[in-house]
Order: sequence, then C-alpha cells, then structure tokens
Amino acid sequence: MRIRRISPTGAATVSATATTILMLLLSLSFVLSGGSASALGLPPDMLANGTVAFIVMTIIYFVVTWIFTAIWTLILNLALECAGGLRIETSE
Repeated sequence: MRIRRISPTGAATVSATATTILMLLLSLSFVLSGGSASALGLPPDMLANGTVAFIVMTIIYFVVTWIFTAIWTLILNLALECAGGLRIETSE
C-alpha cells in the first residue's frame, strides 16, 4: 500500500480537534483553580476565574493547530510527490 497524498483539511481538522480536546482537559484545571489570571500575571477578576481564558484559549488552540497542521500536510504532500509516495506494509 502506498500513501501518495493526505488531505490537508482532513488532517488539520482531526489534529486540531484532538489537540483542542486535550487542551480543554488541561485548561479545565485552570478554571477550577482560578489560576489562569495569576498564571498570566493579571488581577484575579480580570479573567472571571479562568472562564474567559478557558473559552479563548480553546479557540486559539484549535485555530493555531489547524493552520500549522495544514501547512505541515502541504509540505508532506510535496515530499510524498518527490519521493514517489510512502510505502506501508500491513499484515492481515
């Protein structure tokens, strides 16, 4: 089996979704502890005990991961084209 091309939008969406889920779980600790504001050096009331940071950071994680994965996949596709694809051996 040879991989000749990977869909940049599909790979970026899957990667961004997985990263966002992980970051949601990690960010939840900030919301529960109220540590987001202090971690950023802001007054505690500024980020509403981390809730605003939780929402904003979730969106930022998704967008940034999507962009970087899409760029990486485009570069990977160029490399796959130059190399003639990637051979993967599987067993049944």
